[in-house]
Amino acid sequence: MENDETVVASPSPVEDVTRRVALLLRDNFPSAKSEFSGAASLREIGLDSLDVVDLVWTIETEFGIKFTDDELQAIISLDALAELVVRKSGS
Repeated sequence: MENDETVVASPSPVEDVTRRVALLLRDNFPSAKSEFSGAASLREIGLDSLDVVDLVWTIETEFGIKFTDDELQAIISLDALAELVVRKSGS
C-alpha cells in the first residue's frame, strides 16, 4: 500500500503577515476594498489618512511592534508593510 501524503508548503512570513493584515482590514475597516493585491497602496485599498493611522496602531498592537515615522513614510504597498512587519517582529 502506497503512502499518498500531500506536502503542503507553509506560507512565507511575508505571506502570513499579508494574510493577517488583510483580515485586520476586513474586520476593522469597512471602507477598505474586499479584494486587493499586495502591490496595492493603502490609498488604493480604500484607506484615508485617519484609517492609515488606525491601521498602524492596530498592526503595532497585533504584532507587538512599533514603527518609526521614517519607516511609515517608506511604506508604498501592502507588501512593503508586510515586509516591514516581518523585519520588526523577527518572524
